[in-house]
Amino acid sequence: MSSFEKLLFRPPLRRNINEPGWLGSKVTERDLAFPTVLELLPEFERRPFAFYQPDGTLTSVNPRLDTILRKPTKEDHNFQPVGVVGVNYGLVSHRELVNAVDDALRKAGIEDITRARLTLTEFGERMHLCIVFPDRFSFDPGDGNRIKLRLEVINSVDGSSRLRILLSWFRLVCSNGLVVGVTQMDVYRRHVRGIEPNEVLFALPDRLKEAKEEMETLTNWREIFVELDILEKWVNGPLKKAWGVKAAARTWLICIRGADGEPTERYEKSVRPSTLPMNLTMMVPGAPSQSNSLFDVSQALAWIAKERNEVEERIQWRSQIPSLIEELM
Repeated sequence: MSSFEKLLFRPPLRRNINEPGWLGSKVTERDLAFPTVLELLPEFERRPFAFYQPDGTLTSVNPRLDTILRKPTKEDHNFQPVGVVGVNYGLVSHRELVNAVDDALRKAGIEDITRARLTLTEFGERMHLCIVFPDRFSFDPGDGNRIKLRLEVINSVDGSSRLRILLSWFRLVCSNGLVVGVTQMDVYRRHVRGIEPNEVLFALPDRLKEAKEEMETLTNWREIFVELDILEKWVNGPLKKAWGVKAAARTWLICIRGADGEPTERYEKSVRPSTLPMNLTMMVPGAPSQSNSLFDVSQALAWIAKERNEVEERIQWRSQIPSLIEELM
């Protein structure tokens, strides 16, 4: 094998499907101090899309494409190609975005951010950053377990995920997060030339004011009783249609037993989730022995969404919780 062939040789990449991933890539997830986030973010650059022949000659450059490269890091001293994008693609680096977020928070009078959770793909091309707001942005919905507000930032430098910034609620129970996203700030942006990160953060001050109203929404959900037969019809109908048999069956189990589980046998797609035999695997932190309110059901849904291994699916499923709850009201 020539040196050029060795350069192009790629051993097969395998990822454990039971471990978190993002569009086929491995991910690392860290809970850390917010001021240290920038230290862990790689830097990127773009170059014309071209290719060297085995004899070392350069082919013509594609006029419509660029290559995105991750710059060398402490762990890897090589440039790492992470994607190919169109020439009109607007490269927004993770560092640029985090600095813009930090600036927006300071302008909104929020300078005491301390904690964050950072998810990065193997080569750093995709980032999911969750910034936990101070305690003054938290509340007790009535069950003794406080819910905190957080800002989530999703970004990619290779065009695989849209830039997305959203507010969500985070329920911390025995070190387990249960998230229900009902806030109104959910901003999507395509990466195009001329995009400015600050443009997608202008709504933050107004959305923080609206978050107070949503505290009342979540608190009110605790006061809305759900009949068991209505809940069962919803599980076997709208929830099954949206999330499938297994997720619906797990939600039903959490609602009636306070526990998560796995099917004991193979099943057909036509089966009613509420009748699917299940083995209990663990008690769900913060879940009552039987769900009686919309709030209880929303937290069961949030648990199922949180347990998805695919990062994009976690975000997508959480965004569907408010509409699913509306179908139960």
